[in-house]
Amino acid sequence: METDFQATSQLYWISVLVTALMDIAFVALLAWRIKPVRFGRLQWPLVIVSTLFWTVLWYAVMWNAFVWETSFRYVFQPWQRWAWPPVYGLISGGVTWLFWWLSLRLPGNPVLYFLLLGGLESFGDHYFAIRNGVMETPLLQEVSIASAVTFGFFEFIFYWSIILGLAALLSLAWQRWQTPKNTLPSVLQKRPSGFLKFFVKVPVYLHRMGMGGWEWMIGASWMFITTIGRNTGKKRYTMVDVIEYDKTSDTYCIETAYGARADWFRNIQANPVFQAQVGRRKFAARAVVLSPEETGKKMVDFYHRRPAYTKAVTAMIGLKFKDETELEQMSRGMMLMEVRPEDN
Repeated sequence: METDFQATSQLYWISVLVTALMDIAFVALLAWRIKPVRFGRLQWPLVIVSTLFWTVLWYAVMWNAFVWETSFRYVFQPWQRWAWPPVYGLISGGVTWLFWWLSLRLPGNPVLYFLLLGGLESFGDHYFAIRNGVMETPLLQEVSIASAVTFGFFEFIFYWSIILGLAALLSLAWQRWQTPKNTLPSVLQKRPSGFLKFFVKVPVYLHRMGMGGWEWMIGASWMFITTIGRNTGKKRYTMVDVIEYDKTSDTYCIETAYGARADWFRNIQANPVFQAQVGRRKFAARAVVLSPEETGKKMVDFYHRRPAYTKAVTAMIGLKFKDETELEQMSRGMMLMEVRPEDN
């Protein structure tokens, strides 16, 4: 393929400026949105996305007629157009894991280290290309090595920013796919606000001030839960109703008023082990979601044991039922969980 286009050092330095400005925007956005705790969970999404990204990118470049004819055919053999992309992709997957591992062990924001390491990786790639004569090809013979290497650094930061962003989206999509479908009654689809929000937080505030344990006076049994924020890594607190306790299996059945939308529930999806306290007992715990059928049955059993409390709580959040049948049907759209000590 013949072309009059000729790359120059001036063109590359202009590209350096444009790419650097784009990198600043992307890096700032990713560092803001992806907190260290969240980055720590991106190990395998990063490896998967990186392997696919570099494989597809290299195939696209290798089979671009202009790039091949003006530069790459002087560096690669024809058979490498098929073989090199998947090999590079697999190598990149391993390199990605190493970058992720190193970034978490350096002080500061791991996102910044990860992208910086991605930019530095370009030096190895460009050394290989320069050593094999890419700068002597018709397209690049008027480009200085300094401008090409500098552009490569910022170019790779851009690529690794895309990889990190896609990995974060893949992780989020996977988390949502694993989240049970929200079948809550419409009145519970919206989180509490105003006075109701303050009211449901009062037991938490009192407990943290050392004034817990009074719930038995109103016929209730509560579990104080401490989770680790899925994005912030900070401790988060909530109080939930204990519907049932089975001494034989040492299992608590708790009610999650706002289902899969509750922040504490989403936190334990990211960090399954949490701290629980019932009365004076404190323990590390895990939880599993009960089926709709089990949920309906246990809510009816709870109503038999504490009818007044059940009616009061459901009325407070806007739910009403006429009889046990209606309560069971309504409860199937709610969410109950079984909580067991971690050492069980």
